[in-house]
Amino acid sequence: MIRFEAKDPAFEARIRDSFGRQPFMATIGATLTRVAPGAVEITVPYSRHITQQHAFVHGGVVGAIADNAAGYAAYTLMSAGDSV
Repeated sequence: MIRFEAKDPAFEARIRDSFGRQPFMATIGATLTRVAPGAVEITVPYSRHITQQHAFVHGGVVGAIADNAAGYAAYTLMSAGDSV
């Protein structure tokens, strides 16, 4: 397994701050459960208001979480002045 190293020692605070400024993540109840160099885990508890007509979590929610997790995983490896 590849071991990633963050360029910015304050990467976790930077990620958490950025995540906290996304109202959609709050709307769906998403939380950052892991932030490490090259890896970010986001969890969303099941809630009826984020489901589709068959009571499964909507694909749009799944896509948004995947997009955010991948983007933030890359962001953990960027320099302090970089942005996504």
